[in-house]
Amino acid sequence: MAINVIPGLPLYLQAMIEQVNAEEIGYGDREQHVQQLNEYLTKGDHSSVKFKAGQMIERQQQARSQMQHGLPLHLQAMIDQVNAEEIGYGDREQHVQQLNEYLTKGDHSSVKFKAGQMIERQQQARSQMQHGLPLHLQAMIDQVNAEEIGYGDREQHVQQLNEYLTKGDHSSVKFKAGQMIERQQQARSQMQHGLPLDLQAMIDQVNAEEIGYGDREQHVQQLNEYLTKGDHSSVKFKAGQMIERQQQYRFQMQHGLPLDLQAMIDQVNAEEIGYGDREQHVQQLNEYLTKGDHSSVKFKAGQMIERQQQYRFQMQHGLPLDLQAMIDQVNAEEIGYCDREQHVQQLNEYLTKGDHSSVKFKAGQMIERQRNIHSQNANREGSN
Repeated sequence: MAINVIPGLPLYLQAMIEQVNAEEIGYGDREQHVQQLNEYLTKGDHSSVKFKAGQMIERQQQARSQMQHGLPLHLQAMIDQVNAEEIGYGDREQHVQQLNEYLTKGDHSSVKFKAGQMIERQQQARSQMQHGLPLHLQAMIDQVNAEEIGYGDREQHVQQLNEYLTKGDHSSVKFKAGQMIERQQQARSQMQHGLPLDLQAMIDQVNAEEIGYGDREQHVQQLNEYLTKGDHSSVKFKAGQMIERQQQYRFQMQHGLPLDLQAMIDQVNAEEIGYGDREQHVQQLNEYLTKGDHSSVKFKAGQMIERQQQYRFQMQHGLPLDLQAMIDQVNAEEIGYCDREQHVQQLNEYLTKGDHSSVKFKAGQMIERQRNIHSQNANREGSN
């Protein structure tokens, strides 16, 4: 597949395309890269052209060097070490397949990473077969077994730990064994002495201050699950969340919303004006109010106030001057590029909704893309 010749490219991009063509050599995923590069050229997306052409130049140079001289010495040394120290471990066949794929593609950075990973895993597996686990890992496994006690998802953890041991994946063994030791100690303490005092106090507070709020049943179910599993960190988080939500909801039932939130709701209602997705925002705000979820109420009401003010200003005075100038520039410099129709549709949608931040982003994107195409055309005419 050939790379499209696009007259009028900036000189630095044209030089990169010429280098890609001059140094052309096949590597594993080059056809895919050519297709992507042609797409970026057609769209006038210069930043993506620069990235993809640079990637192709590097990969072609690596592939040519590999064909003429073999792998670079440091990579060849790593491959030799992988082969010399070959020993089976759980997912080695998959790693061999990936390494061969990277070698075929001439993707040297991925070769270096994968070969390094295989060397480490082979050394760990050999050490484990000859001498058993390293002492610190064996001590952790012994502690897991010595302190064995059932907790909710222990069977799943045992299965994962055995899998890591079979593969000789020592870093994952260390993490999983450490997690199991902590959870077993928490479960034993809970069975012998009940919950730690700070957690028990939080559960007592959840029960003492019980009041229904929108998603409380779901929260109760989650809290009970964490308690059954002996997962104390999750218990602490969920109980704290429930205490806060119950207090907010009780206050709302007794005194109405806090003054700052009520003022925001009043402002939303007083400044009401229709904008594109206001009905959806009203529905979300009412849901947060019903649940007593004050942080979400504050966020959504603030968003609605801003959007209503922007839309009212737009209806009365037109767009803010900076946005109107950008729209005028989009229209004045209009020129077709691949996905311009889609961009126009998106821009019109943001204008209809009064979503000024999205208008600013999309108009800026269109201005840049149009200028790229104008520059290409001007350079092409100059070369003629």
